[in-house]
Amino acid sequence: MKQLFYKNRKWFAYFLYCFFVVVTLLYIRFPSAVFKDYLESEANGMDNGVDLSIHELHLALPPRIVLTGTKLILRDDPGSALFDAKSVSIRPEWMSLLLGDRTYHFKAEAYGGELEGSVSFATGNPAAPCKASLHADHIQIQQVTSLSRLPEIHLKGDFNGNILFQGRFDQIMGGEGEAELYVSGGNAKLGTPFLGVESIDFDRLTINMHLENRKVRVVQVDLKGTTLQGALSGSINLAGDLLESRLSLKGNIEPLEGFMSGNQGILQLFRQKTGSMKKLFTIHGTLGAPKFSFT
Repeated sequence: MKQLFYKNRKWFAYFLYCFFVVVTLLYIRFPSAVFKDYLESEANGMDNGVDLSIHELHLALPPRIVLTGTKLILRDDPGSALFDAKSVSIRPEWMSLLLGDRTYHFKAEAYGGELEGSVSFATGNPAAPCKASLHADHIQIQQVTSLSRLPEIHLKGDFNGNILFQGRFDQIMGGEGEAELYVSGGNAKLGTPFLGVESIDFDRLTINMHLENRKVRVVQVDLKGTTLQGALSGSINLAGDLLESRLSLKGNIEPLEGFMSGNQGILQLFRQKTGSMKKLFTIHGTLGAPKFSFT
């Protein structure tokens, strides 16, 4: 091996020289604008009602593509961004390319935190079925402007969690997935005051959900706070317009010491019949117009 290298060292040197020249020219002369337009065109061609907007695209080291000012915008409501990231970096998994499939890893700076995950395609077609994973780290949920579309509640807090999805990106509702989500140090401001209370502070909100056949099964939602605790489960039948999705949820709520300070009327409401502070409730209607009632 040493003799082979010694005899052909000038050719190895020439190869390395050519390799570095090609890589340097690729980074310097990379057609960023053309590739940016191509990505936007491919994404916007999917029949999912969402458009992709990229402010700038460039290559970086280690080998990856960096997108800045990346937004996913509702086609019917250009003023609403479903996703808005300061930057997104994407790199391929080189071994997967050699094996014939396509796996890409991404990392995004958005909403005061980070999103990290991967997407795997069985073929090179982005519209083909895929597997995706997402990890959210310290996302400030009050900065997610798409949540402001919910008329009955406005959330604040530190959001973390993991999401898995399998299916087609242009038919997300028909795919399968699961999510384990957490919000800590939060506050929920209610669009309609509940028993005279306009906002609720909580220490931790835990959400466990599954997606299958256009239905979200809410396995468990747990709310823990110093003045209030509760739980929720049920299902959400998804509609093309998310705000029209039908709710079938039930749960319980239990005020703790300090929540009803000075309000004996609320105290009597919770203690009537059972004498317990825990009350059962249901939520029906739609995501945009939920109907809440005690049972």
